[in-house]
Amino acid sequence: MENKNNDVSRLGEAGFLSVRYKTEAKTLCILFICVILMAINFTACQSDSNNGQTSASDDSNKVSSGVSWQAQEYSDDYLSYEIPVAWARSEEYSNSERNFAFFQAKGSQNEFSSNVNIQITKLNTGDQQNKIDYSSEEVQQDFHEFLLQQMGMPKEAGEGEFKVVKSDSGRYIYSLSFERMASNNILVRQTVFFPMNMEHSIVVWATDFSDNVNPPVDEVARHMCETLKVINK
Repeated sequence: MENKNNDVSRLGEAGFLSVRYKTEAKTLCILFICVILMAINFTACQSDSNNGQTSASDDSNKVSSGVSWQAQEYSDDYLSYEIPVAWARSEEYSNSERNFAFFQAKGSQNEFSSNVNIQITKLNTGDQQNKIDYSSEEVQQDFHEFLLQQMGMPKEAGEGEFKVVKSDSGRYIYSLSFERMASNNILVRQTVFFPMNMEHSIVVWATDFSDNVNPPVDEVARHMCETLKVINK
């Protein structure tokens, strides 16, 4: 297993390209570029990471609209969103300096535990994001193609399912789901979510090790995207 600190440091190594592409979709991809391998590497280095987990305040526990589980609001310096009451942030794998938060079900005991992580890959990109037509099928298709060709996705992503949904709040969320073999020949399903037209560029990864975690990681990640709010500093 690679050192987790090295993994976390790689999270921000890719940075952002300064070249502006001609199409809206390519411009959009530039805003969201991150080290895709970072989330993938977590599938190869997971151990019992429930040490050092922290939870959001239980004062806000509620059953959220659209989900059947109790939710709590989690907030950091830049964002707030809802996570399950039964989940917690892992201090071991999260990195506040890189605006990266890693969540798992409390008390996860499996060697490979399903998880969701969220990262702000670029701050203050709202002016660029709000110029893009997220409903455009051409933008969506070009984004999907550029995602596969230029963002370091594993080859299995080419057989994955690309989706675009519009939340009740009117937010477009692009996602790509695929399956691949992790270490020890474990089949893992990963979904990357891109909540669009936000003040910051945000990427959410859901990794499912088929360990029957509840709620399912895709549902948790999608709900995080739908309840995202920017904290104005």
